[in-house]
Amino acid sequence: EVAFTSNGVWYKLKGTGSILTATTCLDGMISDFQSFDTQISVFTGSCNNLECITTNNQFCGDQSKVDWFAKSDQDYFILVHGFQSSN
Repeated sequence: EVAFTSNGVWYKLKGTGSILTATTCLDGMISDFQSFDTQISVFTGSCNNLECITTNNQFCGDQSKVDWFAKSDQDYFILVHGFQSSN
């Protein structure tokens, strides 16, 4: 379930026919994300008809990570957003 309750940033990419990863987990790195509770959601479809194919919250502490098989040449929309009231 995707809860759009906080600010976020959209990314768009084309599938490569392989497993892709989107993450805010930064092993050993200092980042502004460390104090920001993130959620990642991946969609296919068009702007007026998006379908969520995967979502994650709390993969590594308050950070998120998703893996999915990205079909070749298919458009994917990735939303990195705050969870609940994080912004």
